[in-house]
Amino acid sequence: MRSSGVEVLEVHGDGTMQVRVRWIIINNADKERFVPDVRFTFYDENQKSVFSKKIEVDKYNVIKSKTGMHFERVIEGVPSSANTVQVRAGNAFEIFF
Repeated sequence: MRSSGVEVLEVHGDGTMQVRVRWIIINNADKERFVPDVRFTFYDENQKSVFSKKIEVDKYNVIKSKTGMHFERVIEGVPSSANTVQVRAGNAFEIFF
């Protein structure tokens, strides 16, 4: 996950981590679009899902045409066995790190 820009902030004694995730959502359309919800799914080395969290980042805001918005969130409870994260923004985008 370190190569993806996910930053491990703390590893807890119970085997979970606190991580910081940063990302950009880009609107390539010719119209403004609402900011979509984002789902983070963390996988272990066997590509088995070990943790998933849906985050409403700013659902009443819009991304202007041909621009992007930066986001950052801290996520608690991610198992320390996680080594890959998949990010889904709304229904249109899917990004693997």
